[in-house]
Amino acid sequence: MKKFLFKLSILFFLSLLLFIIALEFYNPFSSRLDNPLINTTIKYTNKFIPELPKQINVRYNNIGFLGDDFYDSIKGTKIFFVGSSTTQSIYIEYEKSWVGQLMEGQNIWYNNAGIDGANIDKLTELIYRLKTIKPNYIVVLVDPFDSSNFNYEVTNSSLLKNFLEKTNFFKSVLYPTYASFTDKEIGHRKVDWDKLSKNKRPEESYEISEHYKEFVLQKIKLLIFSINKISATPIIISSPTPFGKYTDNNIDISKVENSYSKDLFYNHFNQILKEFCKKNSINYINGYDLPKSINYFYDYTHFNIYGSKKFADYIRNDFNSMLPFNNR
Repeated sequence: MKKFLFKLSILFFLSLLLFIIALEFYNPFSSRLDNPLINTTIKYTNKFIPELPKQINVRYNNIGFLGDDFYDSIKGTKIFFVGSSTTQSIYIEYEKSWVGQLMEGQNIWYNNAGIDGANIDKLTELIYRLKTIKPNYIVVLVDPFDSSNFNYEVTNSSLLKNFLEKTNFFKSVLYPTYASFTDKEIGHRKVDWDKLSKNKRPEESYEISEHYKEFVLQKIKLLIFSINKISATPIIISSPTPFGKYTDNNIDISKVENSYSKDLFYNHFNQILKEFCKKNSINYINGYDLPKSINYFYDYTHFNIYGSKKFADYIRNDFNSMLPFNNR
């Protein structure tokens, strides 16, 4: 019996190995290659944000994004919203996210292609992959970034992880299966602003330099180039922040650690973005100037349901003015 089980296990692993190798040459699940989330529902458990449901189910469509499925027969304008977790808004019911509320009532096909934790390099790579869908507009909510966001330490384990994630077996079979049956605990936490305002620490120093400006411009140019390359029209939105020198709910936000320096950082980044878009005649929306309120955020960057509506309302007129009238 033991010999039989041993032979059976050997046969199983050899068959699995042959299947994995075969997938590299011919992949019947090829639609998953660029996005393993295609037709996948991921369940999130929420223990940390009281105003959100305890169980959040996020459904990814037939091209691996949030929103209606895509079909070649779709006519008219197509829009992708690209960005990091503030765009993705997976912890808020889809229709109540700022993207969902901004597009409410619009007779336009759109998808939310936000990616949790994505930096601008990943967004640029993603945009190139959207070429086959032929979007008319790419709307990007651009989070402020600096060079520290791009200093990744290369280790043997990270190299192995990157290699495995590039295999067809992982992208087309293993990850989608795992994601479909596994609950994830949300990584975001609700911030106690009142507590933070009572424990002020020295501000971080923030240096405005030409070197930093050139670094930002280099990344933004690559982003715009990727959008132009797929013949789409870019709409750039600067990201808001709850930090700054103001009072909200009887809390002096200037007393929150690094509030002033973070607001200065967002403001400087916004100015670089604004000037670049103006100089290059690129559609630009100043989301950074959303009136500051901690009531709009459940943490340092992510909108709650109330803030999602306020942000959508704030940018709606500018956004609608950038779309052709006959497509609305």
